[in-house]
Amino acid sequence: MSFMNDDPYLKSIAATYRSISSGDLILSRDSDFLVTRETKCVYIAQKEYATVDPSLVDVIGTDGQGGCVGVVIRNPKSGLICVAHMDLPEVIDNGLTQMLSSAIGQEIDEILDVETATGSIFPATFDITTYPDATVRKARLDAALYGEDMRLLETYDTISDKY
Repeated sequence: MSFMNDDPYLKSIAATYRSISSGDLILSRDSDFLVTRETKCVYIAQKEYATVDPSLVDVIGTDGQGGCVGVVIRNPKSGLICVAHMDLPEVIDNGLTQMLSSAIGQEIDEILDVETATGSIFPATFDITTYPDATVRKARLDAALYGEDMRLLETYDTISDKY
């Protein structure tokens, strides 16, 4: 991936992205969720996942789930939440392993429950400025997905609170 650091086009895209202020999350009229300029959103695209600390992130979202699998894992002890958007059967096993490792870590004794009645689902549109540039993201995604083990791309680092 070091070639990306030397590419003038990618450098220009990164500079443009860094100069754009964060956009607003647009919700449907039916939503009760109050969005302010300070609302922190993390967007997950297909073949991506993110583990977030709810004290740092207000909304974690993804786009259409037509033929895809959306998975949410919450560590009841730490509160960390891991969300993935998977669309290939070959990715699901590795993706679940990545998610469990990220959300649960070495806490092998952690008890996990299956819940289907909590959380919120509401129609929303994520402004394009709320997530990294599509060209850079696609290059990272291809490197992660088409490697030997077909891994999901971890798009957000909860420890540093950065994409």
